[in-house]
Amino acid sequence: MNPTDLSYPIDEILQKKHWSAAESFAYCERLAKNHYENFPVGSILIPKKIRPAVWALYAFARRADDLADEGDLSIDDLAHRFEQYAACLAGRECPELRYDPIARAASSIAARLAAAPLGAALWPAWSARVGEFLGSMITEKQLSAALAAARAVDLDTYLEAGRHTVGVAMVSTAAWMLIGEPAAASAFPALRAAERHLSCAARLANDLRSQVR
Repeated sequence: MNPTDLSYPIDEILQKKHWSAAESFAYCERLAKNHYENFPVGSILIPKKIRPAVWALYAFARRADDLADEGDLSIDDLAHRFEQYAACLAGRECPELRYDPIARAASSIAARLAAAPLGAALWPAWSARVGEFLGSMITEKQLSAALAAARAVDLDTYLEAGRHTVGVAMVSTAAWMLIGEPAAASAFPALRAAERHLSCAARLANDLRSQVR
C-alpha cells in the first residue's frame, strides 16, 4: 500500500511501520488538501518553501481536534496523548507514537524550527503556542461535557479556549520561524495581536457554519 494513497482517519491505516519523513509529509499534505475545512484554499497563500511544514502542522491540529471532538478518549487519556504530541513538537522522543506519520512529521518540523534563523529567538513563543493549543483542546472538551450535562460554564473561558483551538497562533509562529524574516522577532507582539483577531474570526466563522449545518 502506497502511503500517499492512504485515507484519513489515521487509526485505520497505521500498520506498525516506520514512516520515512517523505512519506509522513506526503500523508499530511493529502490530509490537508482533502479535508472539508477551508484550509486547502487558504494554503495557496503560504510561501511554497514552507508549505510542507504548514500542511503537517495543519494535519497535527486536525488530528488533535478530531481526537478531542470525535474520539472516545477520556480526559486523562487525551491529555496523555497530547503530551506525546507535544514531546514530538518539542524535539523530544515520543516512542508511543513511533508508527504515527503525523508525529513523525512533527518531529521533523521541530528539528527544522530549532535550526531556523529565528529558532532561538522564537522557540519560547513556539513552545507556548503548542501548549496553549493542546491545553485549550482539553479545556474545550471539559466545557463541552459540562454543557452536555446542562451545567453552567464561564463564557469567557469557553471563548478563550475556542480561540486557541483554531491553531492560528501555533501555525503562524512556526511559519515566521521558518521564513526567517529578521524583523519578525521585534514585531512579534504586534503579530500576536493580529493572530488573536484572526483566531477569533476563524472560530466565529466555524461556529456559525456549524449552526447553519
